[in-house]
Amino acid sequence: MSKPKRHPGDRNFDDLVHRFSNRITNSLKGEMRLHLVQTELEAWCPPTTPPMVMLDAGGGFGALSRLYAEAGHQVHICDISNEMLQHGQQLHGEQSNMTHHVCPVQALDIEAVDLILCHAVLEWVEDQAQFIAHLSRLLRPKGRLSLLFYNRHALRFKRMLYGEIERLFAPCETGHGKSLTPCYPCDPNQIKEWLTQCQFELESESGIRCISDYIDPSILKTMDKNMLFEAERLLSTQSPYREMARYIHIRARKQ
Repeated sequence: MSKPKRHPGDRNFDDLVHRFSNRITNSLKGEMRLHLVQTELEAWCPPTTPPMVMLDAGGGFGALSRLYAEAGHQVHICDISNEMLQHGQQLHGEQSNMTHHVCPVQALDIEAVDLILCHAVLEWVEDQAQFIAHLSRLLRPKGRLSLLFYNRHALRFKRMLYGEIERLFAPCETGHGKSLTPCYPCDPNQIKEWLTQCQFELESESGIRCISDYIDPSILKTMDKNMLFEAERLLSTQSPYREMARYIHIRARKQ
């Protein structure tokens, strides 16, 4: 069998595992993202559902998919970074019903699954339309997709707040080298159009971190965390705050 190939523009985090863990997983904003997405998942497709086969696509440390594994579901976790998968095992321990695949999601060939988690992956993928089409192929009819992606509009608004007017209409592809700013931030309307083309029915949409990313860090660290999380939850489905969020979370079902 030939070695799977990924698109040359897709980001591999082998070189940034510990920095990624510190900046994303072990930070207030990372904790907030995890908490909000987990809350939405537990309401939409709770781990207490009848046994499923699921895929964590580009799953990295696998924090959320492990909740499903612990509940007895069969979990596949796929990532191009072997270092990320190994670090996840060190953090969370071994799970006998988790199968690890070190390969690009686009090269993954498994039986169709009931649920796919694809969180903070799409913005690192160069050919996003192809990626979404492959996720559709991996899902059974009526299967569910939880898709979380970095919002291009939020990046542009943040540039405006920083006075970077000359960059407002520059290409949004920004990540490079050691940067944790995604290479290919997503246009939510384009993503929804591709999902529709791939026979997905959009069931719900929310914004993750609608306000926190715009608060001065010196003020943010003085705020009550529980109150902040609750404010984020309440605003997450309200327009225009949802459209301003750093991440957009779409829950969809394959028709």
